Amino acid sequence: MPSYELENQAAIVTGGGSGIGRAIAIRLAVEGASVAVADVDVRRAEKVTQEITGTGGIGISLEVDVADKVEVDEMVEVAAAELGSVDLLVNSAGVLSLSPALEVSEEDWDRHMSVNAKGVLFCSQAAARQMIAQGSGGRIVVIALVRPPRILTMP
Repeated sequence: MPSYELENQAAIVTGGGSGIGRAIAIRLAVEGASVAVADVDVRRAEKVTQEITGTGGIGISLEVDVADKVEVDEMVEVAAAELGSVDLLVNSAGVLSLSPALEVSEEDWDRHMSVNAKGVLFCSQAAARQMIAQGSGGRIVVIALVRPPRILTMP
């Protein structure tokens, strides 16, 4: 298993309460990073944080809607204050529609774009500002899930 030398590093994982984000948050903690598990569902984030701290890792839970710039800025500020820095951001939060393309509403489309596009922008900007202010740089990772919409459903 490769080692990523994450001792004394602090990470934020958006969408960290489930799925790929959860797995990434746990792996980063195993590799020695302190992890801010950020999720719109704070209960899920807290469960992952308990998994991390239960095995000796350092973790905090943060409730955040990545489509809300104010909440994102607060997320980065709290993570930096509680973990000492922000060295890594993993943009894993996202929403996915399972509706056929002809049935996707404008409201659904707007939510997808707000979370999946603007959320990545807001989180990346806030984390980059923190990393620059720290003077030590950092890393930003974007996880993208692409599932083309179904145009027609064939029997």
